Amino acid sequence: MQPFEAVPSAASTPAADLGAALPPRVLSGAGVVALRSALQAQLRGEWPDGALRRAIRAMCDEAHRNGLRAEQLLVILKDAWSSLPEVARLSPGGTRERLLDRIVTMCVEEFYRPHDTPA
Repeated sequence: MQPFEAVPSAASTPAADLGAALPPRVLSGAGVVALRSALQAQLRGEWPDGALRRAIRAMCDEAHRNGLRAEQLLVILKDAWSSLPEVARLSPGGTRERLLDRIVTMCVEEFYRPHDTPA
């Protein structure tokens, strides 16, 4: 599977708003696919917090290995979220915003969770 390439194309991209472009090839396609799959299940009402958290944790671990900052990872997360047809079918505000808030919170928790250090 091809790695996810996050290469901003215009100054109006979220990454440009951060003041720094996302490095290319920062997350594997598998991580993004797992995240999208978990998000889609959540939007279908299955609410698989465990599966979603595992997908987010894997993305956070990969982001750490690749030197990504939390805000860069959140841009990728929000891009994945907004690309889902299920999200487009939700009315703005309300449920859509609560779900996104919950997912962003999970991402921040996982990004900053304590990591075991090898002895």
